[in-house]
Amino acid sequence: MGSLDETVAKRGKVASVEAPMSKTEYVRINLELSFRGKGSFLILGAMLGLTAVGLATANYWLLLPWLALALLLVVNPYLAIRNALSSKNANFFLPCRYRFDDQGVFARTMMGEGTIDWAAFVKWEKAAGYYVLHVRGRSFLAIPQLAFAPTDAMAFESLLQRKID
Repeated sequence: MGSLDETVAKRGKVASVEAPMSKTEYVRINLELSFRGKGSFLILGAMLGLTAVGLATANYWLLLPWLALALLLVVNPYLAIRNALSSKNANFFLPCRYRFDDQGVFARTMMGEGTIDWAAFVKWEKAAGYYVLHVRGRSFLAIPQLAFAPTDAMAFESLLQRKID
C-alpha cells in the first residue's frame, strides 16, 4: 500500500475519513476559536491600557469594560452550549464521511451528501485536536487530527495549504 502522497498523485484523492463529532467537542472547538483570535488579544490589550489609565488617574469608570469582558466570558460558553443542544444543529453531530480531492470536499451522512468547492473555504487552522476548515460566515468543518497517520496528516495539510491558503 502506497503513501497518501502517492495516492494523491495517482488518483487526485487525498483522503476519505470518518469524522464524528460529539456535542462536547463542538463546544470545546467553539470556545477555543472564540478566545484565541487576534480580536481577543486586541480587546485584552485595550482593557489593560484602560485599567492602567483608570488606576493612574483615579478614574475608576475606566474599569467598567471589565464587566463587559466578564459578560463575554459567560455569554460565549452559553451560546456554544445552546448551539450544541439546538435541534436545528442535530445533523451536525451525525457520523460523517469526508472525501478530499482536487475539486473540493465531499461529505456524506445518513441524511444526505454534497460537495463543497475549495473556493467556499476562507481559512483553515488546527484547534482542539481538529483541522477546522472555515466556510464563509461562522460555519466550519472539523476533521479530527487523529483520523490521519502522521505522514497522511502532512499530505492533508499540504492539500489545505494549496487549496485554501
